[in-house]
Amino acid sequence: MCLESALKFLDQASIMSDQAVAKIDSMVVETLGDWDDGDDIISEMDVIAEIDRIVEDMLADYPGARFESRTVGNSTALERYSVGLELDRTYDLVNECIPAFQITFPHEDASSVEAKYLVWAYDILSHGWWHLVPFQVKKPVSVFGLARKAVEWEEARKANPGLKVNVLLEARCYRGNRNSRVLWDVPMFSFKLKMERSIDDLGFGNYIDANNNRDANNNWDAKEDSSRGRVRCKCQARCTCQLIPLSDVNASLQDLFCNWPVDEIGSCQLKQNMRRWRLRYQKHYSGSSGGPCMSGRQFDELVVRTLGRLRVPLTEVSKAFRRAQRRQRIRERVAEVVMRDPREASLVKTIMGDLLPSHLVGVGGNKFQVVKEGEDDLRIPPRYLVWAYDILNHGWWGMIPISSQGLSLFGLAQKAQEWEAGGGRMYSLLSSCYMCRESVGRVHYPGTTCERCEKSWNPEEFWEWLRSRHFENIYDQLKRHTNHPVEEDIGDSSHKDSNHKDSNRSIRVDRNWLIRLIDEIGFDIPTGKKEATFEICDSAIEKYLPSTGYQSLSGRFMAFWIPGRQMVKKSPNGFCRWEHERLIVYRISSYCTNLVDPVPRYGLCEKPRPDTPVDCPAMISIICGGVSKSIPSFQIIFPQEEEWRVPARYLVWAYDILYWGWWHLVPFEVAKKPVSVFGLAQMAVTWDTSRKRDPGLRGTSTLAARCYKASYCITDELVWDARALIEWLKRRSASDVGFRGALQKDDKKGAWFIRLANVDDALHDLLDQWPVDEVGGNQFALNMTRWRRRYKGNIPPNETNNRPTDCLSAAEFDGLVVRMMGDLRVPLTEVSSEVRSTKRRQRIRERVTKLALTNGSGHHKFIQAIMSDSPPPYLMDISGNKFRMIKETETNLRIQPRYLVWAYDSLRHGWREMVPHHILSPGLSVFELARKASEWEAGGQLIHTLSASCYNCGEGSKFHASTKTCERCEKPWSPAKFWEWLRSRHFENICDQLKKSDYAGPEDFGGPTDSQKPGDSSRRVNWDRVDQDRWSMIIDGIGFDFPTEKEEPRYREVLANRLRFVMEVIDGMDQSVDEIFARVFTTWNFSA
Repeated sequence: MCLESALKFLDQASIMSDQAVAKIDSMVVETLGDWDDGDDIISEMDVIAEIDRIVEDMLADYPGARFESRTVGNSTALERYSVGLELDRTYDLVNECIPAFQITFPHEDASSVEAKYLVWAYDILSHGWWHLVPFQVKKPVSVFGLARKAVEWEEARKANPGLKVNVLLEARCYRGNRNSRVLWDVPMFSFKLKMERSIDDLGFGNYIDANNNRDANNNWDAKEDSSRGRVRCKCQARCTCQLIPLSDVNASLQDLFCNWPVDEIGSCQLKQNMRRWRLRYQKHYSGSSGGPCMSGRQFDELVVRTLGRLRVPLTEVSKAFRRAQRRQRIRERVAEVVMRDPREASLVKTIMGDLLPSHLVGVGGNKFQVVKEGEDDLRIPPRYLVWAYDILNHGWWGMIPISSQGLSLFGLAQKAQEWEAGGGRMYSLLSSCYMCRESVGRVHYPGTTCERCEKSWNPEEFWEWLRSRHFENIYDQLKRHTNHPVEEDIGDSSHKDSNHKDSNRSIRVDRNWLIRLIDEIGFDIPTGKKEATFEICDSAIEKYLPSTGYQSLSGRFMAFWIPGRQMVKKSPNGFCRWEHERLIVYRISSYCTNLVDPVPRYGLCEKPRPDTPVDCPAMISIICGGVSKSIPSFQIIFPQEEEWRVPARYLVWAYDILYWGWWHLVPFEVAKKPVSVFGLAQMAVTWDTSRKRDPGLRGTSTLAARCYKASYCITDELVWDARALIEWLKRRSASDVGFRGALQKDDKKGAWFIRLANVDDALHDLLDQWPVDEVGGNQFALNMTRWRRRYKGNIPPNETNNRPTDCLSAAEFDGLVVRMMGDLRVPLTEVSSEVRSTKRRQRIRERVTKLALTNGSGHHKFIQAIMSDSPPPYLMDISGNKFRMIKETETNLRIQPRYLVWAYDSLRHGWREMVPHHILSPGLSVFELARKASEWEAGGQLIHTLSASCYNCGEGSKFHASTKTCERCEKPWSPAKFWEWLRSRHFENICDQLKKSDYAGPEDFGGPTDSQKPGDSSRRVNWDRVDQDRWSMIIDGIGFDFPTEKEEPRYREVLANRLRFVMEVIDGMDQSVDEIFARVFTTWNFSA
């Protein structure tokens, strides 16, 4: 027992009741008042014993003194928060990469050393933090040897203050403790390590000697206490400014390390840097919020641990910390992708690797190289690289005053750097989004750097930034390149227009598009200080072009923004000054490239038309962007189509096809691309006209959906020109499908609605039974009518003229169906199969998420295997023996689902006696057995168990038409498809098999063992002892999912002798299992 343990207990008084605090304070002050600083250790222990007795008595007599139930201790609360940065595993605590060391060598001096130097030396050696040692060390060295060198270094610094500071010794975990000033010999140090220090501790752990903060008169030293992050008022009330809420710890670390000095002197001043940070931190934080907190001492320990694990010199801490943040952000985004769609796991290795792709693709489809051969050793400041990426990505060739023919991204950045070094100016490069000090209050201190002005980047660092900043864009490009490799020559791609030249027509689109446009230019938009936002009411673009006296875009913009801002209306949905400047960067760059201003011109005093939504003023030319970066931009109308008039519903349908990229929903071939909205709509009109003459042509499918019928707001005969379509687009939301007006007026009496709670079930019921034949799959209206007739019991008609709440109208539901069909990205004949596959993947993701949350990192390797699309080579049967899933020569096999499920059950349960001996052989895989079973039945032979209802359609009286399929009769499955089904159907079982297979030897694999010989009665189940739970588990583990839609009568357990009779005679009968059990259930009298 020691004084620090009691004080640690008292430090938690901030989360105790007021009565407890007052009682403990009075007793402790009374007890400590009689204690003399000169007392020896026995007296100290007597005092602590007295404090412990008082506290225990008080807790027993005063229930209100105990910790309140709503609070938790720091040790528990810390486990519930992700504190600190997730650095690479190679930066962890003691591991095999750090060599073993000794406490002392036999030949060394046995004299004692001051405790803090020993603890510091032990931490350096145990963690391998040699980059934090300010002096040269001859290795190997012991703990006592390194500590003595640290003592000598401190003595040398007193004589020569210019020597480097031993930075860790300034941390509170190595000072502020009575033990730090005592001398320890080898036995005492070894005892302290074993008895008082855990493996996770740094320095002296959490022990604090409160008397270190008292002056010679035994009074509290307020100045010293303030430097420790504490503020005490004259009344000695407990203040909590030294506590940091756990939810703020990561932000605090970022604020500290991103502003860490980069000069040689400032970077080593840990105590001064921490004091400066606390002063800055306390300006926006007034005290503990009552939740779980981290003490100032714990935070210092976390800072020391981070400095060590970064493993870079102190002058490079800020840059290394930002890199660690970027890597963590990439890992998080990759994890989201894998959880969203496990099929994309193949791209994880590419996007997580440090190797740059050979080329990237700009927003307009133009290809460009990042690094050419011979440029791998280039080191270029970040602002030039980010600017060069924006130029090449957006195709802003008009902003380059130098020849860019054939330049890579690094080549263009190098040219820009040389141009500015020679006295030239890059107009757009001198905008705030490429320089420091963007946003008010974001100026960093002298001696520190930010992401925009740190040391030059190599290709690996830029690729790291690019993935972190534009993850979705890079991911989409890698995905497209993997699935559809681009093969055109990139030699002349540097001058392709991503912004097609056109007239000054302009339209407004939703605000989200404009936000995305602002965000994808330059570095990350600074966050933090809230600034006023204004509507977009810009003057002509010519006012922002370069002119005499204004050679930087930032200066040119400010010259017009400051005097004109008072004339622009403030808006909560507008944009701040810095976002307006980014829009000017886009406008200027597009204008100089195409000589067309993509934004309509409103004077500073001139207001937009009253029907224009000024709070959502996203403005572009007649060129529209797709819903995501992976979908190319398109035009509303081409010049040669200006006189066209097309029925409105065809235009809206064509716009959805181009906006969402739903080309698989187009029933005719579009041979010539690019195509405009008007061009595609006119093709649809021609196709419909041709179908009237030739009904054998494929229907226009989704065009028949109610969301494309404008009968609720306008007539179908209404035709639109380009101006009418543009006016309609102004009022259209980014997530709309079809007519927005039609979706708002479907409230007439008799109209039907679907409750929101039933939407998912209705979608699955509809799409799961979507026809698979070419004719039926494209009859959208007929399929919807048949489904409504079948599902009408769950669709109440509207009894009033008012729209019911919490419901979707018919048109809204049709729009949702069209949206889901589009997002599936498969032909309509494969919709039902893909919906089932999507549902299986969703079930797998939910199970994996649950497994990860309940078991932490204990199942990491199993999660990785289960999330993979490649099936494992082996699985385990119920007897613990291995059996093959698939051989290398069988990866191209495609087999019907019922054979695969039956083959898995046969090998999993060891039912080899039920397999015809002609097809049974040692070492059969699931796919090989399924193939042989398929060939056996194709030859007219019967497999009894394969004929059971659990492997065929119609189980549970659930039959379907011949034009439809279910999971049991859909197209043959590939190994990946079957592995997907297996994980969804038997998730827990597969996890157990993967876990056990790690410990099963290769000798366990093979054909039937002695315990598996056909006809061996030792393996037969004792049916007399099978209880209800065992029955349920047996039933659930066989065949496909048991049908649950239709309620049927349930029967008690079959008598053991009757079931045994069935199982014994089944092998000698020519009838199928289904026929045998049908006869049993009709002739025997089972009680329900």
